[in-house]
Amino acid sequence: MKRNVAINIETTQVCAFCKYWQDSRNSDILPHQTMQNVWQYNQKAKRMCMKKQEKTNAGFCCKNYSCKMLIMKSEPSENEPF
Repeated sequence: MKRNVAINIETTQVCAFCKYWQDSRNSDILPHQTMQNVWQYNQKAKRMCMKKQEKTNAGFCCKNYSCKMLIMKSEPSENEPF
């Protein structure tokens, strides 16, 4: 049974969203339907890390983290300089 957790990929670094975590079809992640940069991931998933060469849980993190998702930046408000 999947156990999904929602996170903001702009501020959180977990293996499920790392380019070294071997989930080429992104079957363990799902975008949140209404919130920008918020995604869900299967907390119980375990896949091979190409850097560590061992299986890691989706919720783990390490110094090798590199986000595989495109992070959307907010539009500047009228009061902010360009």
